[in-house]
Amino acid sequence: MKNLIVMAVCLFSMTTVMNAQQTKTIAHPQNPDQHVNDVKKGTPEQRAQKNVENINSNLILNEDQKTKVYDLSLTREKNIDAVKEKYKGQEDKKETAKAEIQAIRKTFRQGVKALLTKDQLAKVKAAKEAKEKNEGGNADPLEGKN
Repeated sequence: MKNLIVMAVCLFSMTTVMNAQQTKTIAHPQNPDQHVNDVKKGTPEQRAQKNVENINSNLILNEDQKTKVYDLSLTREKNIDAVKEKYKGQEDKKETAKAEIQAIRKTFRQGVKALLTKDQLAKVKAAKEAKEKNEGGNADPLEGKN
């Protein structure tokens, strides 16, 4: 009886250890070949489209503005990807990469602000102030959730 219990405990332990070592990937519902983690990052085009949708939900952009914001966002996403690739694996260049990405984002914000109407700019300012007050940090509603 003791041997049976010892064997069961050993078998249970080995099974648990083996399952803990396996990484579990979840297939994306629409594309089984693509994993959920891959979807989060997405392509620059997908991220740019999502950014336009986020900005549009706050500011109600017209079609011309949506097109121009998409172009600006796509350029931003591709430039950020290029900077990340350029400094990939170079821990000593992390601050340089961060500075370059901040410059890219600043250019994007300036480009978007140039496209907005006075009412939309007022909404941006109000949203930024509210978010800074609530979260106590630097917040910009023109930045997507990157």
